Amino acid sequence: MNSITSADKLKSLRAEMAKDGLDGFVIPRSDEFLGEYVPPSAERLAWFTGFTGSAGISVALQSKAVVMTDGRYQIQIRQQVNAAQFEIADSQAESAGAWIARSAAKGAVIGYDPRLHTAREIEVMEESLRQAGMTLKAVNDNPIDRLWQARPAPPAGKVSIFPDSIAGRSLHEKKQIVMDAVTAKGGAAGVVALSDSIAWMLNIRGDDLKCVPVALSHAIVNALDGQIEWFVDAAKIPPDVMAHLGNSVIIRSPSDLDKRLVDIAAAAKAVDKPVLLDPARSPIYFRQALGDAGAKVADYKDPCIDPRAQKTSAEKAGIEKAHVLDGAAVVKFLHWLDGAVPSAGISEIDVENKLEGFRKESPEYKGPSFDTIAGFAGNGAITHYRATPQTSKMIDTDGLLLVDSGGQYPFGTTDITRTIAIGTPSDEMRVNFTRVLKGHFAIAMAQFPSGTTGQRIDSLGRAPLWAAGLDFDHGTGHGVGCYLSVHEEAASISPRGQEPLKPGMLISNEPGFYKEGEYGIRIENLVMVEEAGNRIDKKSTVMLKFNTVTLAPYDRRMIKSDMLNAEEKQWLNNYHARVYTTLKPLLNTQQADWLRDSTQPIP
Repeated sequence: MNSITSADKLKSLRAEMAKDGLDGFVIPRSDEFLGEYVPPSAERLAWFTGFTGSAGISVALQSKAVVMTDGRYQIQIRQQVNAAQFEIADSQAESAGAWIARSAAKGAVIGYDPRLHTAREIEVMEESLRQAGMTLKAVNDNPIDRLWQARPAPPAGKVSIFPDSIAGRSLHEKKQIVMDAVTAKGGAAGVVALSDSIAWMLNIRGDDLKCVPVALSHAIVNALDGQIEWFVDAAKIPPDVMAHLGNSVIIRSPSDLDKRLVDIAAAAKAVDKPVLLDPARSPIYFRQALGDAGAKVADYKDPCIDPRAQKTSAEKAGIEKAHVLDGAAVVKFLHWLDGAVPSAGISEIDVENKLEGFRKESPEYKGPSFDTIAGFAGNGAITHYRATPQTSKMIDTDGLLLVDSGGQYPFGTTDITRTIAIGTPSDEMRVNFTRVLKGHFAIAMAQFPSGTTGQRIDSLGRAPLWAAGLDFDHGTGHGVGCYLSVHEEAASISPRGQEPLKPGMLISNEPGFYKEGEYGIRIENLVMVEEAGNRIDKKSTVMLKFNTVTLAPYDRRMIKSDMLNAEEKQWLNNYHARVYTTLKPLLNTQQADWLRDSTQPIP
């Protein structure tokens, strides 16, 4: 970021738009790799608007501008964005295309960078604008990039090997999986545009992003010659990784991508086969470049998404190991917190740093899997809050502290949330905490037939809140990678979760409740989908269940035990017993004694 104001940036962008013959320009949060995290060099939305959330979009017209995000960030966006310059909107209530359609004049030409938007995003936006008599125009020379002075350099992290012993499948096996997916769809080649898909496919990890161990890159699976072409800076690849890739992968400079797309389009046209791409996970740039070169382009689903989501037995073992190490760090932190507050001098930033310090005690710890959320009192009601020197609260009064954090280990990724009572919680807080806990238990104990979608499971986590007329504005669960992205695709537990849950999927279980300005409650464990060992009426339909892999106690001071039924109490007591037995050997005497007391059975 720099010192020029949002008004200055808007004025400058409007001048550039006029030079380009544009009446508006779209600035998304995404970069050309479409991941949740972007490097500092690609934080265009944050530079332009000040909004730093992980999901958002801005549109600048000559007369007005908007910044939009979803329900997770509505409090944050109002704190960060200058409302005198930008309208602030909920992207779940109105799309960017719909906003443009009602805000711009008929005949308006709206520019966008085709490397930063998926084909599906542009198709939806084009339909909204077409109905309003407006058009979208691809702009390859992004005006934000022309304006952004002192822009950080692109990342240059080194690539490392993800061992077959942890992955459970070799590079050659995964190569065959993706080649088969391309040939099954009749394609000459297929684009793999997501960096975490490439990391899975090649059994490598990278160091280009703070929290996600990937090398930012693109790949093409060429079914005509049986090769994978990886577009990545060769300077990032050490000799051992080059040997690991062997003859299975051709390394190409990212600067060669335009030319190779022309060549691949010609080869595909010669055999009358399409080039495949995922319209929801590939920049529309690929479709436009291939189409301009004469290729037929057909849709397919990124062939890495589904097999990546179903963890191998080796990955499951690594994930469980990671959660033991991480659970010990979380218990050490909770023990420290219990003795440290309420007292003067402890802030949200201190909490974040202390937890990170306990994780760093393990030599296996590689870093956070996302930016820790440590929100006290009203800050806890900001779903994806991040403490800064300007916003950090002191934790020295009665209230609730919500801590959502996770770690990356060479064999697994963790994500855990605990809500902790500071001082004496109110009865309202305890009642709502227990409602959230009941929803959390309902998911943890659920059995369901194969083919069940996350959408159906989502209601279990909300039902105790719904009974009281309450709800929360985020999904109940998301997929998690294995030493990869903490937010992984394939299946989710949410109102939009249309994919069926399958054995081997690692998913979060995190219902919550948020009272704006006062407190937030979220309780999160990771769960692995497993077969339950029984079938429906002796038919072929297999029943599935969740195995909770996260290990850390819940705050018993927050639980109103009279609101729990016998089955819920039994699950809680069994879980706490497992937490104590598993983690005790990794703790000192004081920490183990604290954990023993914190996991005592509820009668």
